[in-house]
Amino acid sequence: MTVISQNQFDVQEMVQRYEALVQEPLNQQNLDVWVSRWSDLEKQVRETVNDAYFRKVQNVRDEDTEKFYAFLLEEVAPKAKAYSSKLAERFLEVNPEQPRYQQMLKNFRTEKQVRTPELIQLQAEIDPLAATYDEITGKMMAVVDGVEMPGEEAWTLVFDQNRDTREKGWRAYYEMWKAHRTELGELLLTLVQKRRHMAKVGGFSDYRAYCWAELNRTDYTPADTQKLQQGILQQVTPLAKAVRQKQAERLGLQSLRPWDLNVEEGESLKPFQTTQQLLDLTANALREVSADWFRVFDGYRTRRPDLIDIETRADKGTGGFCEFLYQQGYPHIFMSLMGRHDDLTGFFHETGHALHFLLTDRKQDLYWHNNVPMEFNETMAMTMELLPLEHLAKIGVYSEGQLQTAVQASLEQSVQLLPRLVVYDAFQHWLYTEAPEDLTIDMLDEKWLGLWQAYIPDVDHSGLEDFIALGWSRVVHLYLYPFYMIEYVMAQVYAWQVWSAYLQEPEATVQKLTEGMELGATVSLPELIRTIGQSFPVDEGQLSDAIANVREKIFG
Repeated sequence: MTVISQNQFDVQEMVQRYEALVQEPLNQQNLDVWVSRWSDLEKQVRETVNDAYFRKVQNVRDEDTEKFYAFLLEEVAPKAKAYSSKLAERFLEVNPEQPRYQQMLKNFRTEKQVRTPELIQLQAEIDPLAATYDEITGKMMAVVDGVEMPGEEAWTLVFDQNRDTREKGWRAYYEMWKAHRTELGELLLTLVQKRRHMAKVGGFSDYRAYCWAELNRTDYTPADTQKLQQGILQQVTPLAKAVRQKQAERLGLQSLRPWDLNVEEGESLKPFQTTQQLLDLTANALREVSADWFRVFDGYRTRRPDLIDIETRADKGTGGFCEFLYQQGYPHIFMSLMGRHDDLTGFFHETGHALHFLLTDRKQDLYWHNNVPMEFNETMAMTMELLPLEHLAKIGVYSEGQLQTAVQASLEQSVQLLPRLVVYDAFQHWLYTEAPEDLTIDMLDEKWLGLWQAYIPDVDHSGLEDFIALGWSRVVHLYLYPFYMIEYVMAQVYAWQVWSAYLQEPEATVQKLTEGMELGATVSLPELIRTIGQSFPVDEGQLSDAIANVREKIFG
């Protein structure tokens, strides 16, 4: 299939290739070749979409790329999905017995529920609308002392040692979001309405049930996620409160305001200043973890530096992500970084995704085998936040004292992150299963504030309730990736456990992780988790053990 230029795509050629696959006689004898040709086509279509999105968020004022991406979502993706549904039906009819196809069969049977022509068309109408979130937020600017700047730049002030400066940065950042509350609220309400309608058309009890099928969540239920939410409330929220009490004592404060949560003790850690420095130190840290991982990452960053965009600038989309270019065999990493320690661990996270893509790709040739369950994908990424951390003193990034501070900071941040992630997840469960039909922006605020106060009860938000209540507007997943959130919670618990194992048996742990990543999506999620020495789903005992280990690391 020909991609004539970056912003052109030959739809007719794509259709012809799909039609050839639909019409070709299919049996056990020619199945492998047929599946390989189908896989190549899916890779090309998916790569075109991923590449266009990457370029779109690099400059939200690039109207040509924005139009091209909308064209892909509205015209190309629905056709591709419709044909893929037909081809999946043919694959299911053959019902191959080869082990390599068993997970594909399972996934196709589940996806069949959401791949009807009606649902594909409705999703094609929703996707471009959801994508406007990036256009809105990418153009937003904060104002500090009369100077406009990207929100990420204003946010850096909350790390300042001066409390007044921290408050100024925090308020500027949240004022920026508050100015767009109505616009973002109306967008979310429209998306909720359309998604509810789509679920009804598909015969699902609600949109959550639709998402469970779309995300292939056959190994756990909504009840399992809500049980984990309660486990976090009961076990992690008290630990997070203890961490914040420790922070208050460091700062000599009776209670913490929101702008006191991120400031570090003493001089802030600034491990890098330039992109090149960050790439070099990441490669050097990975060399200490695994010579194999180093070679894979070093080859990527050397050959394709154009696929790594991590500098902060105006007119750049918000958030961070890593996606794969299936034909080229390389991922792209998108972030906006300012040189802080949390930026470093954030880049380690996305590097974990990149490494996972690369290790899977070197062993798996089919498109579907490269689409790893996100619960496992995020486990690898969150594990990568911790493993290289141990070696930053050895490679000269930090002193031993700074390293101890960095490890403490990373653990404390992850402990405080989990209750927030659960708020994001619980909010979605409410939004699509309990919220009234005549939902309003004020109701969004009210529900969000209630959840926030339940899971983060000890921070002094007095007088700031309006800012806290609009937290839903800052969660890109609500707009673009609904119900993609509990994965992070599971992954953090697993990452803590794997990190503990790494400290005791580094080589054996790295070997297990490598084997797990190389499996791709050829086995089920529970099997992937077992490969790295854990069990699925996260149970109360696992959660208790993980928290006990982290508590000991933080408090001794």
